[in-house]
Amino acid sequence: MKKIVILGKGPRSISLKDIKSKGFEIWTVGTFDDPDENLVDRFFEWHGIEYKNRKMYRDYPDYLRNSDLPLNNSLCNMLLIAYHEGYKDIVVLGAPMELKEEYRVEKPALIYCIGYLNALGMNISYDQIPQSKHYGEIR
Repeated sequence: MKKIVILGKGPRSISLKDIKSKGFEIWTVGTFDDPDENLVDRFFEWHGIEYKNRKMYRDYPDYLRNSDLPLNNSLCNMLLIAYHEGYKDIVVLGAPMELKEEYRVEKPALIYCIGYLNALGMNISYDQIPQSKHYGEIR
C-alpha cells in the first residue's frame, strides 16, 4: 500500500530516517531544511521560489485547478495529488498552522480537505486535530 508523510516546516517528534524505516514516502514544501533532506521523495513548490537547486514538483494539474475543495495552501494541494495518485495512508506532521493567516484561513481549509478525503476512503491523520477510533469513518 502506498503511504506518505507530508511534512510542514514546524516541529515534529520523529526523524526522517525513522519515517523512512516505517515504509513511508516523504513529501514536503520546497523550502524544507533538515540534515537528512536527501531522504525526501518530493519537494513541492507553487510560489516561484528557487531553493538549493532542488528538483521541485511544480505541476498544477487540472484536477487541482478545477476542484471545489478549498485548496488555499500547499498541504491541501499535496493531499489532493496523493488522492489522485492512489495513496491511501497519509500522516501530516509539522504543520501547526498557528500564525494569524494560517490559523484563520489555511488550517480550516486543511481540516476540511482531510475530512472530505477521509470520507472518500483515505486514511489521513493530522497531529493538530483530535482523533478517535472512528475518525474518518462514514457511519
